[in-house]
Amino acid sequence: MELEVGIDVALGAENERRQAVQALAARPSVILDPLTFWIAGAYGILEHLDATFGPLGITASGIEMLTRCRDDRLRYVKTAMGTLGTNDAGDALVLDQSSDERKAASLALAEHILMWATTRSVIVPALPKTDFPPTLRAIGAHMDAAMLDTLAAADGSGRFLLCEDRRFRMLAKDSVQQTGAWLQAAMIAAKNAGQMPTDAYYDSTIKMALAGHHFITLDAGAFMYLARQTAWNPEGRFRHLSRLIGSPNVELRSLSILGFTFLKELWSANLASNTKKGLSQVFLDEIMNQRPGESDSILRVFREHGMPPTKEPDGRRSWKRKAFTDFLDENVRGRRQAAHS
Repeated sequence: MELEVGIDVALGAENERRQAVQALAARPSVILDPLTFWIAGAYGILEHLDATFGPLGITASGIEMLTRCRDDRLRYVKTAMGTLGTNDAGDALVLDQSSDERKAASLALAEHILMWATTRSVIVPALPKTDFPPTLRAIGAHMDAAMLDTLAAADGSGRFLLCEDRRFRMLAKDSVQQTGAWLQAAMIAAKNAGQMPTDAYYDSTIKMALAGHHFITLDAGAFMYLARQTAWNPEGRFRHLSRLIGSPNVELRSLSILGFTFLKELWSANLASNTKKGLSQVFLDEIMNQRPGESDSILRVFREHGMPPTKEPDGRRSWKRKAFTDFLDENVRGRRQAAHS
């Protein structure tokens, strides 16, 4: 159950997200499959889900899977395991071993998640309303028993299914008409209900996006939060997150709204000019380099809608608008010169 894996959590459609958040706004009782339970624990979400939806449901076989995961971590700590790779020159194999601190943290996380499952959750019987059809059981034969048990428990108990794997949610919907949603939709509901602080929401959302949870919804606030958390450093995690939203797979309208809102907030902030330019340059580079055919239209939208306010809070005329437009104009000129060189 490593976290550095791609997971398609949703289709990426706005309607799907809105329907999921609306369904969870009623704060129904929920049940989690063991993989989703693990992910929620790894990103510090369990407490907020519990406060929003009440004690979380899980099956006995789900707890058994989490126990096996904890035992795997225990063996990992006790053995000299590592990752085989190449050296910096690329001409020799090397074994990259985790530090004792990292191993201890890994085991502590597994213990924490298992503790939550065994002491603070509700064990839901894996009893469906009716017997599963043969086709579903045939598909279930290729899964861990805990996954099919989760589906049976959700069906029999009427609990709302929280599952990060979109394909499994689709199976639940098609086979037993079981409604489900992914973790971020539940986090949005928790935040809207006042049970998850905004900073905690952004922190978990960003970690999930960077870890490969596909179709995570991001907004300008997430970028401002990350910039503050990284001391306004445009490299590292900020560049990585900018690269994700610059992907051609991201819908252009959503990208445009996020982009000009973020730039407006950034250039309205009381920060050094070089700080704003550094973050903006990385943000634009990671978008434009992936969407060269749309760069002019994107920059035009950013220039039109990303303007800082005309006046400061105290009524003085703001110099930030001109600084922003000068930066964008210089960026456009530089890109056109590079294109013709």
